[in-house]
Amino acid sequence: MANKVAVKLEHEAALSTEEVDRLPAGQAHWWLRQGSDFVRLSKRVRGDEALDLVVHLEPGHYVLGVGPARGGVREDLEVKEGLAKGSGESKVPQNAAGKKLDIKNKQFVITGDLEAFDRDAAKAWLTNLGAKVTTSVSAKTDYLLVGREPGPKKLEKAAELGTKIISEADLRAQLGLGDAPAPQVASAPAAAAVAPVKGTKVQKLLKLLGVGDNIDPTVEKIVGPSNFADLGITDTELWGIALGPRGGQYSVHINLNDRPHYGIRCSCKDYNPCKHGYALLLTADRHFVPPVPAPDGHEEAARYRPGWE
Repeated sequence: MANKVAVKLEHEAALSTEEVDRLPAGQAHWWLRQGSDFVRLSKRVRGDEALDLVVHLEPGHYVLGVGPARGGVREDLEVKEGLAKGSGESKVPQNAAGKKLDIKNKQFVITGDLEAFDRDAAKAWLTNLGAKVTTSVSAKTDYLLVGREPGPKKLEKAAELGTKIISEADLRAQLGLGDAPAPQVASAPAAAAVAPVKGTKVQKLLKLLGVGDNIDPTVEKIVGPSNFADLGITDTELWGIALGPRGGQYSVHINLNDRPHYGIRCSCKDYNPCKHGYALLLTADRHFVPPVPAPDGHEEAARYRPGWE
């Protein structure tokens, strides 16, 4: 324990009992992750219950979470050496989880070109962190995120209203993310795996499937993060929970290392690869997908239908 810090994880209940009962086990309980590795907690706490646990952690960056990416909690925790000296315990405030800057429920406007990612990826990143992104500066705007060659009218309006102006570097520093070259939702170590996964395995699989510019309209209609209740990607898997038009949910799991066939699983009763599998691949190719491993039981929930046999 000499190199570890006692940290008190404390958070009010984040989900309703009905929401928890509908979720897979991996999302229904509070979890703590460092990179792609989950930290074993002393007991399992449901998302509809308040979290109040003490854990001993090595210094580093962690993510506290529960529930799906949309509607759940994803909060950063930075553990530093000597943080708890004297008290023997460091408390993580409710709804803050150790972040220098709490952007949850804050309203952002982006202007100019950002260094690490394009406008759509930046919007997805902020939205997944709990913020709201709009296009015009108003009295409701909390932050104007400024990149290269910002719009003068937005700067003038922000100055007139007293809106806080921050740079991309300022925001990353405030969130404890450093100068990483790619957007991050979960943590710096896991985010580093996004570029090679997206640039090689996903596109290689799309090529193997013969997916070109002429996408089936029924597939194109369900492409994009908004068509999934939750989704994530690592260097070994791409997964998602596809939303049906009548409220149904379909578990999709793609093993990115299952060569040459690639294991594509989906709980729908359609042919394989199904439209949900195609939509998930295209979503990962076109949009920012959080570098998050699949929750416990997700792969088993997706019925295996081997392809290319």
